[in-house]
Amino acid sequence: MVIGKIARFPFILMSRNCPSCKNKFLDLLFDYYARNKLIKKEDICFKCKFEQHLLGPIFDFLLSKYVTVSNAPGGMRDIFSNSYFRRYLMSVLNGIGKFGIKPPLVYGAPITVTWNLTKRCNLNCPHCYQEGSPDTLPNEVTTKEIFSTLVQLADYGVLGMLFGGGEPLMHPDIYKILRFTLKLEMFANLSTNGILITEKVAKKLKDIKITRVTISLDGIGDTHDKMRGGHGIYDKTIRGIQNAKNVGLEVAIAFTLTQLNYKEIPEIISLAKEFKLDSILLNNFVPIGRGKENSVLDVTPEKREKILHILYDELVQANNNDSDTIDCFTGASPFYCRIAYQTHVKEGYNKPIPVTMQTCETLINRFDIHDHYKRRLREYFPRMVPFIAACTIATSYACIDPEGYILPCTLIPIRLGNIRTDKFSNVWEKNLLLNKLRNRKNVKGVCRDCKFYTCRGCKARAYAYTGDIFESDPGCHYGKKNNQNFF
Repeated sequence: MVIGKIARFPFILMSRNCPSCKNKFLDLLFDYYARNKLIKKEDICFKCKFEQHLLGPIFDFLLSKYVTVSNAPGGMRDIFSNSYFRRYLMSVLNGIGKFGIKPPLVYGAPITVTWNLTKRCNLNCPHCYQEGSPDTLPNEVTTKEIFSTLVQLADYGVLGMLFGGGEPLMHPDIYKILRFTLKLEMFANLSTNGILITEKVAKKLKDIKITRVTISLDGIGDTHDKMRGGHGIYDKTIRGIQNAKNVGLEVAIAFTLTQLNYKEIPEIISLAKEFKLDSILLNNFVPIGRGKENSVLDVTPEKREKILHILYDELVQANNNDSDTIDCFTGASPFYCRIAYQTHVKEGYNKPIPVTMQTCETLINRFDIHDHYKRRLREYFPRMVPFIAACTIATSYACIDPEGYILPCTLIPIRLGNIRTDKFSNVWEKNLLLNKLRNRKNVKGVCRDCKFYTCRGCKARAYAYTGDIFESDPGCHYGKKNNQNFF
C-alpha cells in the first residue's frame, strides 16, 4: 500500500523543524510524554512551548491508553526517554512522510552511515575493496569537513556512524572524530584490522565510550596472514582482540568469505566464543578494488549456502538464549534473510526471525531500557518482514569515501554526490539512482521474479560481476538451482 501525498502530509508536518528553536514538533510531544527527559526548556521557543502544553496532554492520554507494555517497570515512558529510540522513531515517521509506506520501508535518514576516513592502511590485503596503501590520498577530507558533515548528519537524523578505512586508527584525528560523534548523540563504531589496538589504544577507546569495535579476522593462523598480505599478522590481530576485550569494549569480528578460508568457519565461531566476543559479521567477497585482480577467491553459491546455514543455526540458538552460542550476522549477503525464512517455515518455528531485522537488532542493543521492552520489540519483527529490505542500500544505509564522495554502499563505487558540494539530505531524498533502487520492480532477471522479495540479492555483487546494479546476484544458490539458464 502506498500512502498518497495528502495522507503523508501530517507525517511531514510533525517531523519538520521549527524555524525558531529547530525542534521537531513530534519530538516535543514525545518529550512531554516522557516527562521532559531530553529537551531542555530553555531550548524551546515560546510558540513550541505553547503547542507542547496545549496538545501534550492529548498525546499523553492517547499513548497511555493505546500504546502499553504490560507488567513492565516504568511503562512506555522509559522507552520514549531514550534518545536513540526517539531518533529511530522520528526517522521512520519522517520516511513515511517523504517516501510513503511501501515495501521496502525507506527511512527519513540512514540508520547507519559508513565513513571510510582514509585510504591509508598498514596492510596489503588481496581482497581490499578500498585498495588501501601506505599513503593518504591528496584530496582526502579534512577533520574540519568531517566535523561539519557529522553535525549535518546528526541534525538530519542519522543514528550512528561506522568509521573505517583503509585503517581508521591511522587517521591522525580519529579520537577527536569519535568523541565528536558521540557528543552529537550518534553511536560510533570502529572497523579496524586490530593490529594497532595496543593496551593503551584499547583503554583510550574505552574511555571515549566508543559503541563497538569490529576487527577483521579472515582465518586461523597462516590463512589470515595470506588474506592480509603478510607474516605474523594473525598473532597481532589476536593481540588486538584480547586488548579490546580486556578493557571491556564491545567487540565483533568481521570475516570475509573466500576459497581460502570457508572451511575455517567452525574454528572462527569457536574462537569468538573463547574470547566471549559479541558477534560475528560474515562479509561476502566482492571483486572490486584490489579484489578485481583476485576474483578467483570467490566461493561457489553452494558453499556460500552451506556456510550461511551454519551461521544461521548459531544465530537461532543465540536468540534462544543459549549461553554457548554467538550472534552471527552477514554483510553483502541479503539471501541470509531468505535462508532464515525457509528455515523457520520448514521447522515450524513460532518465533521471530532474528536476521530479518539486523539493523533494528543492533539498534535495540543500544537502547538503555529494560529487557522486557527489548523482548516485546523483537516480537513485532515478523510483522515488519514485508517492509524490510535485506539489502539496506537506499533504505537505511549509505557510505562516504575518503574524498567525501557519497556512495550507495561501501562496495559500490558509484558517486552520488560529495559532502563538499552537496547536502547529504538532498542526495538521500532526491538522487535518481537511490530512488530507482527503492523500487523493487526495477530489479532484473532471477531476482525480480524470486518469491523471496525481501531479498533481491546483493547489488554490490551484481554491479561488480555484470556492470549493472539492477541485475541479479550471481552468488545465490536458490537462484542457481531454480533458474539454470541464467547461470
